[in-house]
Amino acid sequence: KRSRTPSGNPEETPSWRSAPMPEGRRLKRKLKKEPGGLHASALTIQPEWLSLILAGKKTWEIRKQQCLHRGDVALMASGTSQIWGMVEIVSSSRTSWEDLLASRELHRVPEEKLAAYCSQETGGMVWALQNPRILEQPLACARKGSSINWVKIDDPTMELLNESILRVPDLECRKTAQTLCRQMRQVAEERLRTVRTEYHKARYAANVKEQSISDTIMQVSGWLIFAPAGPCQVLGLLVLELLERRGAGEGKCGCKAMDGTPTLGYWKIRGLAAPLRMMFYYKGQKFNLKAYGEDAKDKWFGEDKPKLCEKNAMMNLPYLIDGETVVTQSNSCLLYLGKKLKIDVEECFIHNHQALDQITELRNDLMKVVYGGTKEELPADMAKHMQGPAAGHLGKLEGFCKGPFLCGGQVQSADFHMFEMLDQHTVMCSELKSDFDFKKYPKLLALHKAMKEHPALSKYFAADCYTKYAFNNVMYTRFVGPGFEGAFGPTTEKLVEF
Repeated sequence: KRSRTPSGNPEETPSWRSAPMPEGRRLKRKLKKEPGGLHASALTIQPEWLSLILAGKKTWEIRKQQCLHRGDVALMASGTSQIWGMVEIVSSSRTSWEDLLASRELHRVPEEKLAAYCSQETGGMVWALQNPRILEQPLACARKGSSINWVKIDDPTMELLNESILRVPDLECRKTAQTLCRQMRQVAEERLRTVRTEYHKARYAANVKEQSISDTIMQVSGWLIFAPAGPCQVLGLLVLELLERRGAGEGKCGCKAMDGTPTLGYWKIRGLAAPLRMMFYYKGQKFNLKAYGEDAKDKWFGEDKPKLCEKNAMMNLPYLIDGETVVTQSNSCLLYLGKKLKIDVEECFIHNHQALDQITELRNDLMKVVYGGTKEELPADMAKHMQGPAAGHLGKLEGFCKGPFLCGGQVQSADFHMFEMLDQHTVMCSELKSDFDFKKYPKLLALHKAMKEHPALSKYFAADCYTKYAFNNVMYTRFVGPGFEGAFGPTTEKLVEF
């Protein structure tokens, strides 16, 4: 065959142009022509990266070539014939080496592996991903007509894939591994004990015992994804391993467990320390409960405070003593306990902190009511508070609450403070015959109920610090609460064990 060059001269057609195109190349050429929608082929990805993509934790896929397809693509674990989910490819562009290093939270590839795969001069091709979806059950697909990166999906599997997507509720499709882990944490020990095998434990102990939690997720998920159980069970197995790590003293935040037996000091009332006591009970962490009574002038101001000021010049009540660490200020204590007791999670930090600040404003306005005026004026002052500042704060918190708790499906430190404020407000309205309608805040009422019925808090709600302590300082307040027996008493110190 002969053709002509742009100048008109005849030219021999290169032999490679007339030769049959390899199957893999034909497949790639066909893929590039598809404008969007569900791809006719599944993208193969190493299991450790596949699990992170489906979890929504990896939104950059680094490749050596660009991808012209835009739209949904099925995801297959390399080395298998199983499709585990789908993701949407939104763009493909070359990214510099510096940007790749600065964006590890997007692609999750360690620097040493990145250096072995990408050039420092030219960087790498980044496929931007979004909208990951997990199938309820993986689908088998015959590996025919495939290249290294793409596996052509046969018609029967394509039909099953479309049916599976339609059958799975949208909310379930979009749940990340982190959300699933949070939901299963309470029941993982009972539901999944029979699923975990000695092989899993041995492999975990040998390979990832000394790694951080994030590295553990990346490595363990790589081989757990091949387990015969469904995705939820696989994630549950991972939770069990992480729970064992946390039990040994290392949490997601990388901090150590509490040093010995911590001490919580506050007045012998519920007040600002009630949420902190709740957190200790919630996690079953033994602690020294120091409650300052009517002799506080000597015990607190004369003895303890001067000594503690040497370690923390900002010393006030409440305070926490954890080994050599001394923390004061109520919100700081809540955040400290949330981290040390493995209650708070990093991704909820900002939402949780904002909620704490708003709840503090609600409490500050309540204190203006309980510590001012006469007892005869209290009902009218409380009604004014509920219709004014309290309604404003509760409305903001109702809108801010994700449900069932403030930050979503998992209890955070702000939920304990929220419970205490709801508890005090509802009790005061009941005792003072206020007709304030709390039903306008259904999410907050659901939070209060969930905390009150939580099995981990049953011992707290039976303890004296909840049932008998006054709401506020009995020497100055207009409202003490229904459980107070009428005697403030001396300072006490008690070891609370579980």
